[in-house]
Amino acid sequence: MMATESSTQTRVVLWSIPRCMTTAFMRSIDTLDESVVFHENFAAAYWHGPEGNHKNLFSFAPYHTYDYVKALLQQEMPGKRVIFAKDFAFALQRKFEKIPDGYIHTFLIRNPTKVFMSLRYQFKVPWLKAIFFGREMQTYYPEHNFYFVDMWKLYVHIKDDLKKPTLVIDVDDFLQDPEAMMKIYCQSTGIPFRTSMLSWQPCSIWNVDWQCSTYLKYFAWWQGWYKSTFNSNGFETSKGQTNTPEITMLPPDVRKLVEISEPYYKLLYDERITI
Repeated sequence: MMATESSTQTRVVLWSIPRCMTTAFMRSIDTLDESVVFHENFAAAYWHGPEGNHKNLFSFAPYHTYDYVKALLQQEMPGKRVIFAKDFAFALQRKFEKIPDGYIHTFLIRNPTKVFMSLRYQFKVPWLKAIFFGREMQTYYPEHNFYFVDMWKLYVHIKDDLKKPTLVIDVDDFLQDPEAMMKIYCQSTGIPFRTSMLSWQPCSIWNVDWQCSTYLKYFAWWQGWYKSTFNSNGFETSKGQTNTPEITMLPPDVRKLVEISEPYYKLLYDERITI
């Protein structure tokens, strides 16, 4: 067990990559009145901040330096029992010295084929197709190549170098029995479990009080990243194993990314918890 029952406040970070059910996880934590949720602040630094990996004409999130994000996540939060942060491992750019202190580190993973097929579908919405028609996914989002390798390197650093407790959950395992898996997650981290965490009311992203970059929140909403989760009312239980296409049947751009990612996914998969 990572947290003691005597803990009065717990800080948990969920590291992941896009299309891994992380928004649903945040909706779940958000049902706790005594929680505060930090949403993709390292991602804002990576994509839109002054030290980011993207060469923007100007910074859309000018305050989001890596030092600012670390301090933001470490700030005192009186009256809150749960401080929960969700972010992407690749967005840290392996700046491990910027990892915030005092957090329990958890990782949410998903089969790479499902991740990249979902991303491919997301990028094929009409207005994006008009802009990127005929290009492979990694042409305009090259960090796809680093999704799983960066998550594995971050996991190894936290577990082996920092000697901190870690927890890995696979999305398919979670959806087999969301209640049982969420109980394990909460018990391991010190988050109070309530059955009400398994469902929520559909709403707009503008109705949730997440601590994040306004520009990133608006841009992600405009791209439709949150649409399905905010229209949902809970985790979708999957009692049977969903079929995953053979790699030879995948589109070439997806196949390339899966081949790069599969070895690191398997390493993380071997570290996962199960019921």
